[in-house]
Amino acid sequence: RGIIRAINSAVSNAVPALVLVVTLTAYAKTGRPIVASTIFTAISLFNQLRFPLFFYPMLIDALANGKNSLRRISSYLTSEELVQYVETVPPTNGGSVDLKNGNFLWSTSEEPIKDGEVSAPEAP
Repeated sequence: RGIIRAINSAVSNAVPALVLVVTLTAYAKTGRPIVASTIFTAISLFNQLRFPLFFYPMLIDALANGKNSLRRISSYLTSEELVQYVETVPPTNGGSVDLKNGNFLWSTSEEPIKDGEVSAPEAP
């Protein structure tokens, strides 16, 4: 990933200069005279295009990351369901809760209840 970003950065910095050289070479091949005003105008215009062209490598990186993310999400959504690991127990006819030797503390009391017992009898 780091190598790709380094190559991407090098290419993004070299592209405007290469485009200028190729454009001026193509202009010279047409047989038209190359004068200073043409060269400086081309340099000025390509410098204005440098900023938008700088974002294309970042766009390519973002699209690659987005494609990878969509592939992972698709893989997750199409995977098999996990086996249910929670066992539901049918309700019983009742029961009670007994706590013995418990320590209890309420925020309004200063002394905790130690070794106390609580019993919740079966509901009628």
